[in-house]
Amino acid sequence: MNEIPFNVEIDALIKELDKQDAVGATIRSMIHIEHQLIGLIADQLPSPEAIEKSEIELSLRIDLALACGMPPFLKSPLRAMAKLRNKIAHRLDAKFTEAEMNDLAATLGPELKPIYQTVLKMVADHGGLEGFDRDYSADDPVDRYCFLAVTMMMAITSWRSHLAS
Repeated sequence: MNEIPFNVEIDALIKELDKQDAVGATIRSMIHIEHQLIGLIADQLPSPEAIEKSEIELSLRIDLALACGMPPFLKSPLRAMAKLRNKIAHRLDAKFTEAEMNDLAATLGPELKPIYQTVLKMVADHGGLEGFDRDYSADDPVDRYCFLAVTMMMAITSWRSHLAS
């Protein structure tokens, strides 16, 4: 099995999010997260090349990842992020609302909340996350989305590593 450069993957996401507005943060984070889901699925299939070129919707990728061993507590936040991506990608006035971020954060179960709290604590203690070039605020909806995306990326890459070993 190939070694998976999770730290590099998370760092790449952080660098992408650092320069984004709501649309960019949503689209870019989901590209990185979907890449990890594709890798998790491929790692678990005996012949991943059989579906490699298939046009598979994100909702089916989430289901396939679950069938390949990804824990069910990741399903709800992933589906909520996908729904928000679809909504934001089709709005001219693309902005996150406080309510949308509260709803998204509410999908994090007890397994993910400690990771999210750690990300928020890092921001509070250090004025941002290592690798971010600007100051972030837990009160700004776009920043909160970025923190949630980093949380999900950490969880998915961790589970991908666990399943691959």
